[in-house]
Amino acid sequence: MSTYFAILTEVGEAKLANAIALGHTLKLKNMAVGDGNGTLPTPVRTQKALVREVRRAGLNQLSIDPANPSQIIVEQVLPEDVGGWWIREIGIYDEAGDLCAVANCPPSYKPLMLEGSGRTQVVRIVLIVASTAAIELKIDPSVILATRKYVDDQDITVRAYSDAQLAKHLAAADPHPLLAKVAYVDQQDSSARAYGDQQLAKHQAAADPHPLLAKVVYVDQQDSSARAYGDQQLAKHQAAADPHPLLAKVAYVDQQDTSARTYGDQQLAKHAAAADPHPQYSMKEVATPPKFDASSKLANTDYVQRAQGNMVRYNDVIESRTLTAEDIGCALYFPYADKAITIPDPVSLGIPHNSGKCVKFFGLFNSGTILAAPGVNIGFDVGNVQSITIKPGQFLTLMATGVKVWQVIDSTAELWRNADFANYFNNVAPTPARFDVSTRIATTEALKRSGITHSASFGFSAAATLTAEQVGGFVYTFGTGGFTLNLPSVAGLPTGSSITYSNQGGIASMPVTCAAQGANTIQINGGVTANVKVAGGDSLTFVVIGANEWAAIGTGTLSASASFGASTGASGYQKLPSGLILQWGTFISPATPGADVAVSFTIAFTTLHMVLVGASSPGTSPVSAWWKSQSPIGFVGASSSPSTATPWIAIGR
Repeated sequence: MSTYFAILTEVGEAKLANAIALGHTLKLKNMAVGDGNGTLPTPVRTQKALVREVRRAGLNQLSIDPANPSQIIVEQVLPEDVGGWWIREIGIYDEAGDLCAVANCPPSYKPLMLEGSGRTQVVRIVLIVASTAAIELKIDPSVILATRKYVDDQDITVRAYSDAQLAKHLAAADPHPLLAKVAYVDQQDSSARAYGDQQLAKHQAAADPHPLLAKVVYVDQQDSSARAYGDQQLAKHQAAADPHPLLAKVAYVDQQDTSARTYGDQQLAKHAAAADPHPQYSMKEVATPPKFDASSKLANTDYVQRAQGNMVRYNDVIESRTLTAEDIGCALYFPYADKAITIPDPVSLGIPHNSGKCVKFFGLFNSGTILAAPGVNIGFDVGNVQSITIKPGQFLTLMATGVKVWQVIDSTAELWRNADFANYFNNVAPTPARFDVSTRIATTEALKRSGITHSASFGFSAAATLTAEQVGGFVYTFGTGGFTLNLPSVAGLPTGSSITYSNQGGIASMPVTCAAQGANTIQINGGVTANVKVAGGDSLTFVVIGANEWAAIGTGTLSASASFGASTGASGYQKLPSGLILQWGTFISPATPGADVAVSFTIAFTTLHMVLVGASSPGTSPVSAWWKSQSPIGFVGASSSPSTATPWIAIGR
């Protein structure tokens, strides 16, 4: 039998037979390729899928073999941008998605361009069928690729067809029956020319061929009339005593100019003769009055600038110092750390009572401290303070509002002193109901009960049934154990609710059974149970994960953990989290002393460290036994005592 072949599956044979019988067609749509899961598979009629499919796409071509009309060729093109796997098996699917034909092929690796090589690969299957007419190609033209041979064959076919059609066209007596012949066109041209000549002769022979156009005589007459009328109007205009009555006369303009000049000269003479022609302006430099001076002294520009309520300049706080009058109206910032400004009584700075004078502080680069002098208060919404700390990025504006009082009018420093914020820090709000998930404000009591911290601790030394009161709390048992602790019913508990449990009975105590109530279950490492036994020193956290389900996590689940996988008995194994594996069992010596006995391990090792063999049973004479060879999957042992059970233990990873 051939190593590589293609067959119809049972489904394909049935569908083809049905199509032939009913006169229908079997519509083949897709081809899939697979890697056989690393080995060359053998096609079987009962297959419904490939061993391991790596790609499925539409067919590119389905044709009848020109050398054998009972064979069909099914073809698919694999483009350069797919691959990275081996091709060992091929399947053909119809439009219903059923596997109709399957084949194997010599292993071929389809690379990707990312691997340094790429190619377009063609996959073909040749099938022998009872009727090729009963098979139809079902394709999606938008995703189908054509092979070079297919395109070449189509090109040859199209060229041959075109040549045949052109030969027929050239050989026809009248290849263009709908087009006018030269003689007909010449005849029509002669007729059109004769008709045109006749019409032109009629036009030229007419007494007035253009009755709607003005004659030269009429145009000349109208022109002469218009010229005569224009001459008459111009003569009337020039003969009028005042042809432009709305325009000022030259004499009037000259008179007004002389009058304006005379008035200007008089005003200038008065201004020049005045003792103080600019009484509102002082051209002399005057001394700057003291800051906050409210007398009738002349104010210069320096005083005006310093008296402004806005920040007219900034001062940097290089060293700790006391605020001065020169700082008022300015912005102070702290370029160096651990500096302080002492705020004195506004009166000592000469600031009038309720003048609204301000000073602003910025924590531009470093923190700074604002200290009130003895007896002076800094007023916040919630009371007076003696100091304020400004951090980088914060600011503080103080306004002198009275004797020994500076009021905070704008601040991002110590916001908790603001009245709005004080409500949040000082008020006592009602605690929402247990398990409330609304938008109500949570108090510290609600946060404690929610499980952010254990709401309380509960100890038991005998059987008990827990309630919702223990949810969010720490539950522990003590004593000798051996009793059952029933978990609360999941009904009414929100998802995520938890109970932390610890068996504090010690190593010598008996396990405590934690059991679910009613239809509730406990999920442990993918398994589902109604109860779990927790040994002394172990702990579990029970979390609500569904309508009737708890999930258990913690050291009490280690026996169900993959890290501690075990199979106990006369022959078995034990896994440890470190990766160490212990395996044990016995082998029976054959009747011939020293004969080989092949022993297989329950699970294979990655690395086998040693194999030990010992006596048949305690208290008996030692049995001479040994092992000859070993591997990760087993060893070959022997014994000098025929038909004797010899125990062994293997240690490895």
